[in-house]
Amino acid sequence: MLSNEGIKLFYDEVKEHLDSIKKTLSLLQKDPAVFNSLSGDFEEIRKLSVSIGFVSLDLIMENALPLLKKIKEITPGLKADAIQKLYEIYQLVSDFALLSKKTESFKNDPGFTLLKIADISETIDSIKNKTNKKSGNIQTKNIAANIEPGLNELFLGLTQRDLITHNITKGFKTYLITVEIDSNEKIKWMYAKKVLENIPQIGILLKYDPNKTDLITKEFAGILRIILQSKMSRDFISKKIFLEKVCSLKIEDFVLTKASYDISNSKIYKYGKFKKEKKIVKKYRIESASKSIRVPIRKLDVMMNLIGEMVISTSGFKRLEQKIHRKYHDSDIYYDVNLIAENLIEVISDLQKSIMHTRMLPISRIFNQYKKVAQDLAKADKKEITLIMKGEDTELDKKVIDAIGDPILHLVRNAVDHGIESPEERIKKGKKPNGRILLSASQISNHIIITIEDDGRGIDIDKVREKALKKNLITEEKIELMEKNQILNLIFEPGFSTRDEVSAVSGRGVGMDVVKAAISLLNGSIDIKTEYGKGSEFILSLPLTLRIINVILCHAGKNNYAVSIVDTIETIKVMAEDLRSIKKYQAIDYRGEIVTVVSLKSVFENNIAKVEKKTGLLNIVITKYRDKKLGIILDEIYGTQDIVLKTLGKNYKHIRGLSGASLLDDGRVVLVVDVPGFMDIVGDIAINS
Repeated sequence: MLSNEGIKLFYDEVKEHLDSIKKTLSLLQKDPAVFNSLSGDFEEIRKLSVSIGFVSLDLIMENALPLLKKIKEITPGLKADAIQKLYEIYQLVSDFALLSKKTESFKNDPGFTLLKIADISETIDSIKNKTNKKSGNIQTKNIAANIEPGLNELFLGLTQRDLITHNITKGFKTYLITVEIDSNEKIKWMYAKKVLENIPQIGILLKYDPNKTDLITKEFAGILRIILQSKMSRDFISKKIFLEKVCSLKIEDFVLTKASYDISNSKIYKYGKFKKEKKIVKKYRIESASKSIRVPIRKLDVMMNLIGEMVISTSGFKRLEQKIHRKYHDSDIYYDVNLIAENLIEVISDLQKSIMHTRMLPISRIFNQYKKVAQDLAKADKKEITLIMKGEDTELDKKVIDAIGDPILHLVRNAVDHGIESPEERIKKGKKPNGRILLSASQISNHIIITIEDDGRGIDIDKVREKALKKNLITEEKIELMEKNQILNLIFEPGFSTRDEVSAVSGRGVGMDVVKAAISLLNGSIDIKTEYGKGSEFILSLPLTLRIINVILCHAGKNNYAVSIVDTIETIKVMAEDLRSIKKYQAIDYRGEIVTVVSLKSVFENNIAKVEKKTGLLNIVITKYRDKKLGIILDEIYGTQDIVLKTLGKNYKHIRGLSGASLLDDGRVVLVVDVPGFMDIVGDIAINS
């Protein structure tokens, strides 16, 4: 008998293949060549089911695999309606495996699933005949014709019906829940999906209509019906389901009645029969050995924390090596210690990179979600758009990926709703009626750059200025001193919106401030480039990982600070007498370019951007963010070091200009400077003063 760990591993591997199938399906229309990997994933699921004696899933896969071959033969290319059938096959396999996991049984009845597969097979035959033979309309027999359409008890398989009966004895109640999404919402399916995501907190999900595939790929009318079992009260269920955009909720008792069809009908099994378990297990046991394992993210977090402690200890060991060098610089003791230190640092560095790499996931995991959202919004607005994605293979830390999904979604929605004009308006401006949105990702050093670009109407600076004044977000005196990028950043203020009318997507002044806050919490930054009438570009800069960074250690005023090497051009020494006063700031001539300089101590401790009067040599770090440069004056610079970045406590995490803190091997605490945020502070201080 398989252990609980073995069963869990089986389901983890099945889910991995199902996720791969889902990703391949999204690419299939564009690139039919990926079909082979689709077949490979289905075959691997079959082998896995055989290897552990999951006979019913093996039977389902044995009947599903021939359908893939039929679909592949449909020419020219893979028609959209044939691909839709692939989605249905994927969903049937996914639902059956998920039900088995919830009921903790490999003996679930496969009858209903096989019935649906038989129906799909006949539909595929019809599509194939129409496409390849051009034989006109061909009527096919529907095996499931005796089942009424819609969601009711007739669609519950024997195992689900037995589960209901069994759980009633344990105190579960069965409900039919009808959820209605606001008719004014343009992307109703997304809010229905959020409702379904909350069901595991309530009870056991038995069935829902429309199913997951139809919910996303077909026109969702806004009515979602769910059959579930729960021990929770109706009030609790209502609170968990009555989410944003849900305008109506009905919870009814669900009573089983006698099924109107015999699930054991031989027609259901006409595509396959059960095989003897022993022979199959022997045949596939070695062949199905997995080349990868799944590791819970919490275990990787523990490993990253341990690596962080090793990095701190390594810094202490390096400091000890320097002390030995000063005392025994020509002795064998120093050379032995030096050799051990270099090897230790190299091994820990490689180990750190390896652990970090295991946490990395392709950004396509979230990018692929936005295509459907953009298409639905454009359709609701009667617009024409093309969403182009680049750099989907760019990898990012899993925690970063989980956190940026909603901010990017909001920017994509804004691009469709705010940015892209109607086809008529675009033609009048001499543009193509079809708008373009580019979603791209790339890696630059230790940062990931994500851009959301559109060729729409752009942002009207004058309108931003007018709205900011109207909403009393800033005074006329201050806005007159602002540069273009500073005025644009006002759209991130709470309550700001350029929309004159409230729509289903925008106009409420809620969203862009949340986007900025979410990016800031990740120690990232967001920048805007726009040209009125031509389009806008939102640039997100995010750290590759949230843990270990290489920094310049320094001291200013009462505190120790660290500035990331990635944000630094170089460190220089300048005579105080060489500083120039230009406009609101002091500046230096840096390699033929005038660069503003400020004192780190003055900005953080005295809230002024001007440099205090000093004499002699000044220690300056030249920092950069995109096309901006800023010189930061420090009291002392110690050198470079790897540090483990820790988030600030809840009372300090919203402090602008700081991305976190770290503890050094000698017990000192250093504050890590967020260069983009620090530049914003300097600009604001200058305006306010």
